[in-house]
Amino acid sequence: MKILLELMKRIIKLNEENKKEVLKTWSRSSTIYPDMVGHT
Repeated sequence: MKILLELMKRIIKLNEENKKEVLKTWSRSSTIYPDMVGHT
């Protein structure tokens, strides 16, 4: 499983702030983790 560090940092920040925003990324090789649900 693979995810870019910068992408994961953005997801963690959004989850800590309890924000549900759309997260745009061009990282096609990244794996979708449960923490990402709600940001797509």
